[in-house]
Amino acid sequence: MFKKSPSGKFTVEIAILAATYFGACILGRHFAISPGYVTAVFPASGIALAAILLRGYTLWPGIFLGSFLGNVVLLSRLDINDLHVGLAAVGIAIGATLQALAGGAMIKRYILKPLDLDEAADIFKFLGLGGPLSCLISATVGVIVLHGVGALASGAAIEGWWSWWLGDTFGVLITTPLIFIFMAPPRDIWSKRRTTVALPVAISLFALLMLFIQIRGWESEQIQFNFHDKSLQIATALSESMKIPHETVASLERFYASSGAISPAEFSTFTAYALKNHPSIQALEWVAKVPGAQRASFIRQQRQLRAPNFRITERDPSGRIVPAKIRPVYYPVTYVDPHISNERALGFDLGSNHNRLTALNKARDEGRMIATGRINLIQGNSKTTGLLLLHPLYDMGVTPTSITERRRLLSGFVLGVFRIKDIFNGVLDNHDESDTVLIVKDLSAPKSAELLYGDPTALPDPSSPEASWTIHIPFQVADRHWELNFTPAAGFLEKHRPWQSWLGLNGGLMFVGLFLILLLVLTGHTARTERLVAERTRELSRSEESARAVFDTVLDGVIIIDEAGAIKSANAAALESFGYRPENLAGMSISSLIPEIAHITNVSQLAATYAQGKQHDDDESDGGDYIGAFSEVQALRRDGAAFPIELSIAEMNIEGECLFVGVLRDITERKEVDRIKDEFISTISHELRTPLTSIKGSLGLLSGKTSKISPQKSSELIDLALKNTERLILLVNDILDMEKLASGQMVFDKHPLNFADLVHQGIRENSGFADAYGVTYKPGAIADDLLVRADQSRLQQVIANLLSNAVKFSPRGGVVGITLVRRNNIARLSVSDHGTGIPPEFQPLVFDRFTQADASDTRSGSGTGLGLHISKSIVEKHDGRISFISPPGEGATFFVDLPILEARL
Repeated sequence: MFKKSPSGKFTVEIAILAATYFGACILGRHFAISPGYVTAVFPASGIALAAILLRGYTLWPGIFLGSFLGNVVLLSRLDINDLHVGLAAVGIAIGATLQALAGGAMIKRYILKPLDLDEAADIFKFLGLGGPLSCLISATVGVIVLHGVGALASGAAIEGWWSWWLGDTFGVLITTPLIFIFMAPPRDIWSKRRTTVALPVAISLFALLMLFIQIRGWESEQIQFNFHDKSLQIATALSESMKIPHETVASLERFYASSGAISPAEFSTFTAYALKNHPSIQALEWVAKVPGAQRASFIRQQRQLRAPNFRITERDPSGRIVPAKIRPVYYPVTYVDPHISNERALGFDLGSNHNRLTALNKARDEGRMIATGRINLIQGNSKTTGLLLLHPLYDMGVTPTSITERRRLLSGFVLGVFRIKDIFNGVLDNHDESDTVLIVKDLSAPKSAELLYGDPTALPDPSSPEASWTIHIPFQVADRHWELNFTPAAGFLEKHRPWQSWLGLNGGLMFVGLFLILLLVLTGHTARTERLVAERTRELSRSEESARAVFDTVLDGVIIIDEAGAIKSANAAALESFGYRPENLAGMSISSLIPEIAHITNVSQLAATYAQGKQHDDDESDGGDYIGAFSEVQALRRDGAAFPIELSIAEMNIEGECLFVGVLRDITERKEVDRIKDEFISTISHELRTPLTSIKGSLGLLSGKTSKISPQKSSELIDLALKNTERLILLVNDILDMEKLASGQMVFDKHPLNFADLVHQGIRENSGFADAYGVTYKPGAIADDLLVRADQSRLQQVIANLLSNAVKFSPRGGVVGITLVRRNNIARLSVSDHGTGIPPEFQPLVFDRFTQADASDTRSGSGTGLGLHISKSIVEKHDGRISFISPPGEGATFFVDLPILEARL
């Protein structure tokens, strides 16, 4: 079906197809609804089908390679390993290749070439087989492969298959016809669709693309706005939630400041409400400032009040709780509630931890509440993280104005221990954050300790669309700067796809596809109509050409006239007869050419009369002689010369216009033939009657009066009868020779002959004839070395005819000149007389049959008018030529030219 390309060109075609398919894969990704893998329209499927249909099945490697490379790029963005990417790309490429091959095979099977798609049925077959039907293959194979490598969940398989099938189908419905418009044969049909199909569809696609981008942008902005709004709501809720720890610690500080010394029971009573209603509180504590010198007395005091086993502790390097080392000052947890879950914290020296001590010193020096960074709580397991809110308490319950006084008058700290996870979970439990990843950072902490909350591993890939939607919200907690980072989870866009733009795109693609099909059907119908019109036009043209050829080649003249008698057109025979050019004759009145019908003023009425079958009389006024039969009239040539014609007029109707056809025959030649015939009859009558009368008279005299006629007179009568008999024989022979020459039955016995010998023989044999007329033959230069190939008797007949004619037309006492000369390779015989010559008007007729300058019964000379005609035919049968010259009043010279056979004897 397709010509096999040379290997080099074949390789280039595969490479071009692979590159084009790859580019179409990447382009199609822009029509995907993020974060899906399947695109709404996949142009590559249309490119693959067009390649198979236009260039043949052998280009399938280009489809496979382009699909494989394109899918490697696209699949690498999904959360699957490289091996699965490669396997999936191979599987999808196989499906794409099989789809193109199957579509091409079905189209070639069910649609006859050429694929001009000018029939609606062929268009629907083409797009149906290549689109919806064959696209089942790639969609099915692709979904199975993606599910097999874990890139497509079972629940999304149907949706994925549907989207895949639609994308490939639209790719075929739109892309393949557009490629055919620019590349497919027959070009005379497809190239016309560039402006009638390709341009409108391209404009529609561009408008659809712009609309899709706009709607997708609007939807994306709306989804992003909703995400931002939800994130701000959570941030606001967190802000409100963080007021509780702050207010709890602040109220506890005011409680201590106003009450002075507080017992453990009073402490528990005060904190009970906060602990009950705020589950994120790990503990509320009173941390006393204990100078090193008072350590022992402080321990005894606490053992007496509440805790028999009270001691001041710290963590050793291995994380065990051990007695605190000796140091200048201690900050042990003196009171702690709830007590049951925080036994290990009781007596723990916060000053033993560098970070805690730093926070304590900062709170003491600044005289305000501060927060620690993320710490591992000694309560619970080592993985429990939290933060501390510390508020310094000074003697007399008033915050000193100077750092020195603050350090000197510091009595301790009220402290809240809060579990970070519970702070945020308490808020997030009231919001649907399943599609949101919250990362909270403490920007006041070192980089390694920034993370307060969240799982960074749950963040989407940095290159994914979701990553670009991250919201950073600053958050102030006491003296620390936090940052709330809200990022859509990996499945966020999967749950919040911009379906409106997707549905709009698919609806628009369906419209464009139907629009394209409509344009193909309309242009196909137009192409068929144009082809039919062209065929009909060609047929009509051929018919017109045939009619025109008949019109122009018919021997009769034809003139078409309108009802007013104006000439519309005329054929070549009429133009030649009248001597006009077409542009000169058009529009003239017929009466200008044929004056005899000038009296006919209403041709239409005349034709109508004829059509009704009325009989016309001979009155000139009705012109009946010209309708339906030929009548002889006189016509005028352009130069004014009159000539006879036969004329007949008939009516015809063309598109409602009544026209009349005048058929005329120039009968000038026929008249001349009639004249010649009459002259021939006259000549034959004269030539026969004269000798027969003489013979009859002689024989009558001999028969009736034999006894009274002397022997001498009888002999003369017999001689006269014999001469006239010979004359009759010559006449009959001339007539027979003429018919033999005309029918080709005359046989020539040619031999090499000496032309001079024939001339001398002719002179000798005709001398007596010349003497009888008182004329003398006078030979001039006679070349005696000219050989010709000729029939002796027939060439002698020509010489005799020329000699006798010269004698007849010479005056008595005249001389007939005779020469035979060589002219190059031609032997020329010339015979000249000095008579009156040949009249100019008769010269064109000299060699015609039965023609004589004087053909009347009273002419002076005898003859049938056949001699020169026979002589001309004989000379031409010898490959020669006979001609003459005859200046007025100077006689005539006849020439016979024959080819020389040899230069010498």
